[in-house]
Amino acid sequence: MSAQHTPGPWRFVEASQTIVSNQSHPVARLSEPFHRQCHGGRTGNDGPLIAATPELLADLRVAAAALRDYERQHRTKGTADSDAKAEVNAALAGRFERTITKATGSAA
Repeated sequence: MSAQHTPGPWRFVEASQTIVSNQSHPVARLSEPFHRQCHGGRTGNDGPLIAATPELLADLRVAAAALRDYERQHRTKGTADSDAKAEVNAALAGRFERTITKATGSAA
C-alpha cells in the first residue's frame, strides 16, 4: 500500500506558518511551540524545507534510477574497476530507495 500525499508543488506561507498546495489548500501547519522547540530560539524554521518535500522526493527517485542505470552499465564492462564503481552506485541507490520507502511506505 502506497502512502498518499498532496501533489506538489507546495509553498511555505511564513505569516501563517502553513504549507499550502499549488491550489492554496493547507497541507500542514507548523505550531509555534514546535518551531521554538526545534530551533531553541534561533531564527528560521522548517517551513521551506517541508514545502520542498515533493520536489525532493521526485529528485531522489530520479537520482536512484540514474544510479541503478550506472550500476548496470558498469556491471556489463566486467572489469575490477567497473565492478567497484557498480558497487558504489548500488550502495547509494539502495540508500536512496530506502529513504523513498520510508517516506512513501512503498518501494522506490
